[in-house]
Amino acid sequence: MRAFLFPGQGSQSVGMGKDLADAFPEARAVFHEVDDALSQKLSKIMWEGPEETLTLTANAQPALMAVSLACLSTLLTWLAAAAKSMKEAQSHIVWLMMLEDHFERACWLNPEPQKYWGGNTIEYVAQVFEMFPLTLEGLGEGVAHLTKSRARR
Repeated sequence: MRAFLFPGQGSQSVGMGKDLADAFPEARAVFHEVDDALSQKLSKIMWEGPEETLTLTANAQPALMAVSLACLSTLLTWLAAAAKSMKEAQSHIVWLMMLEDHFERACWLNPEPQKYWGGNTIEYVAQVFEMFPLTLEGLGEGVAHLTKSRARR
């Protein structure tokens, strides 16, 4: 079985997320928000170390969450920009379809509250992936979906 998942503790390394923040302003904004929320420069620890400080659970957990959110924010921003042009949106949806076809099972954990799932970008993504809320219940539903036999839509 193959799946597209965000990393867990133990996968952290000094420098993680730095290239993403340098390349994408929406990713950089996530790291700034995390730094502000924690009242510390977690991004400095992530990008410069030392490794012993980064691997502490109190740092590793929010660091991994920050990188995951930065990736997601970048992807969602990219998809939203693509939706402005139907031709561009179609090419990005084709890319998502190729991604979905590559994996035996796939789903999308949406961090947006379900009441906002009616937007264009989310509707496009929902055409490709089974979508579940990014909650404990939604995670359970997503795992159940990933562990059952694949049904083609």
